[in-house]
Amino acid sequence: MNQTFDLGHIYKNREEFIVIGLTGRIGAGCSFVSSIFSKESLDNSFPAVEKSDFNNNKRKYKIARNFLEQNWKPFYVLNYSKVLTLIAYQEKLENVEELLDTTLFEFSKDFEISDFEIEKKALLELREVTQFEDIDLNSKPNEENIFKLFENNQDFQQFHKNFESCLKKVSEKNRILILHNLCNNQRKGGCYHCSPDPDFDGIYSISKIINRIIKGYRKFQKKTDSPCRVIIDSLRNPLEIMFFKERYSAFYTLAINPNEDVRQNRLKDRFGNEFESIIKIDSLEYGTKNKRTDFYKQNVQQCIQKADLHLSFKESESYPFNIEQQIVIFYSLMLHPGIITPSPQERCMQIAYTAKYNSGCISRQVGAVITDENYAIKSVGWNNTPEMQTPCLLRDAEDLVSGKDENAFSEYEKDKTSGVNIELTSKIKNLDKTNLKGHHCSFCFKDLHNSMVEGKNQVHTRSLHAEENAMLQMTKYGGQGIENGILFTTASPCELCSKKAYQLGVKKVFYIDPYPGIAEKQILNCGDRNIDLSLFTGAIGKAYHRFYEPFMAYKDEIYIRTGMVVENKVKKLENENNELRRRISELEGKH
Repeated sequence: MNQTFDLGHIYKNREEFIVIGLTGRIGAGCSFVSSIFSKESLDNSFPAVEKSDFNNNKRKYKIARNFLEQNWKPFYVLNYSKVLTLIAYQEKLENVEELLDTTLFEFSKDFEISDFEIEKKALLELREVTQFEDIDLNSKPNEENIFKLFENNQDFQQFHKNFESCLKKVSEKNRILILHNLCNNQRKGGCYHCSPDPDFDGIYSISKIINRIIKGYRKFQKKTDSPCRVIIDSLRNPLEIMFFKERYSAFYTLAINPNEDVRQNRLKDRFGNEFESIIKIDSLEYGTKNKRTDFYKQNVQQCIQKADLHLSFKESESYPFNIEQQIVIFYSLMLHPGIITPSPQERCMQIAYTAKYNSGCISRQVGAVITDENYAIKSVGWNNTPEMQTPCLLRDAEDLVSGKDENAFSEYEKDKTSGVNIELTSKIKNLDKTNLKGHHCSFCFKDLHNSMVEGKNQVHTRSLHAEENAMLQMTKYGGQGIENGILFTTASPCELCSKKAYQLGVKKVFYIDPYPGIAEKQILNCGDRNIDLSLFTGAIGKAYHRFYEPFMAYKDEIYIRTGMVVENKVKKLENENNELRRRISELEGKH
């Protein structure tokens, strides 16, 4: 009888520790997704596939669901706003009162002051009589105590409830804005209730507390021999995402990308007459108007760009999974890589995602892939300068001013009378090189030139767009048509690229991050045919490799688990015949 083995210890690291950081715009559905991950088990919201209706997509879901049915464990939901309450809870009483009074003064026109004062009084009274251990939120030895306070301390739970109630008296709109400002202040200078000058020491102040809560939870789970699986609801600063990526190999950034019309309808239903104000706050959090020095602010756009998992509420013919089914697939692959293969969309977008790092654009890196209607790849492109020109990343402003490396710069830039040259010369003369710390001083020609003419003209960019480059590569090397083809791009196409895609007969576009503009309504959905613009769903980047790179050949794993092996009968017969011949030969020798 063949011996079988338990492979659990091989996958133990995967099973014991997983952290997911959710990101998405207001109303995207982060709380809904976290509630699914926190379910105690697979319930009726995860229906099994009907036996009579199999195709490869449904076979993948069946495999993932069957596996997860045996291995599901709920995630612990770590609420970001609750962390902000924890910071307030540890503040001195007078600081909490100052915070609330500032809130009252700033938003007093929007609510009845008396209602707020009642809530404020109850909150301060609770805080004053609360008995708790004085815990340093920045101290490593206190990680388990921080978690116990955060999750189990009844006084803190009541304080959080009252704190939320107090802010809600201001109005839901202003509650969001208050929390928005509070976490900005904390990241800006490590101070919860004030607005100091930007200080890089404070940028990770909230992240470090979250990290200590996670470590405390992990220690708590180890005592009960239970896996530590945490979902953070939610992260809206890209540097905080990088904080967790750098610390945990088991960290995934999951972006929720609903259809924009669906999202806005949700906001209308939820906020009613406050809808327009919520949209303004949403715009602030999206970060399109952030200055380069606003590193401490919410920037959901950049968070989505850094995500390695993407969920969409929109099912399509090419990816027919609802949100629960997508979660089942993702969760199963987190635990056991390689039990299913990637979708064609994941395969193609992974190439586009990888291609974008070829870009020498210092503003934004974008990758694109063009396929035929069967997902056979025809071309790959990224935003970059035309061939034989030097991308901005490899150019040094000091070289332009000093007359070095002349071939890297245009005649326009080298002209001592041009505004660009004059401006750069002035800036380089006044540059404090100590802050460069060995870095070369690149510059964006488009930004500099537009500042000279007081305009914002994309025409002056030195780079081809990724989609445009991919189209031109086909012309340059093959001249193949892409009628009914598919375009994959890490950012949805601009108006110019959309017109080119339409002209060439592209029928579908998959994208990750929406590019601002009117391309969809003005160009893609115009004329006798429409181009289907679809949000990407699946794994890319690091998650792609972690999901689909198996620990061992699945054939070997099945053998180890079952002891079931297919014998080579021909080889067996040959061995038996050879043994008979040997014995016959021995007998003949004796005679």
